[in-house]
Amino acid sequence: MDPLKPFTVCRLSVSREWIDYNGHMNVGFYGVAFDKASDAVLDHLGLGEVYRHRTEASMFIVEAHMT
Repeated sequence: MDPLKPFTVCRLSVSREWIDYNGHMNVGFYGVAFDKASDAVLDHLGLGEVYRHRTEASMFIVEAHMT
């Protein structure tokens, strides 16, 4: 892997339902997007759903901050 190239595991599109009346992505959906991206990274690292079923162990986010 070339360290100068971007690391891409997940690409998401902003759904129409995620846009508020100001034409901006609603803050609540940033959490959804980060959650989906986190799942993709865990899958990529071998620590996702397959790992969960094989080991009966998992990871989850307890606290998150958005600014």
